[in-house]
Amino acid sequence: MSEKEIFEYLFELSQTSKDKEGSVAACLVRNGEVLFCAASSDDSMFHAEELIFQQAKEEWIDIEPSDVLYAIIEPCNKRNSGKTDCCSLIIISGIRNVVFAVPNSTLTKETQKMLKEAGVNIRQTENKETIEKAKKLFNDTMLDPEGYKL
Repeated sequence: MSEKEIFEYLFELSQTSKDKEGSVAACLVRNGEVLFCAASSDDSMFHAEELIFQQAKEEWIDIEPSDVLYAIIEPCNKRNSGKTDCCSLIIISGIRNVVFAVPNSTLTKETQKMLKEAGVNIRQTENKETIEKAKKLFNDTMLDPEGYKL
């Protein structure tokens, strides 16, 4: 699958989530093939990245450093719920490549620094159409008045 096809798939998947804090989807790709995908949970308790790692653990699949994590929104580096943030989960998992569509505007500098210091290559897709579609999707699904728009 191409990067654009992966993001199109994530856009479709994210529509299955009723997360009032903004629907997000992510997937783990190995050699161009999607291994695991998830949308954020309807109750906002589980981020898409977290659910992917849970799937890999349940299926006894080791994550390889060459695997790539794709996410609609840049992974979080803080959680209010007391749960482990997505950047820490990425580092623990051994993933070395992350591609996202839209920066997490409030946390992007910290996220970039945290992952790069851990040896994780992180980058935003260059496809402008994908970026705009991701931003619109997230903003349109953000129903929580306490939330933020991208």
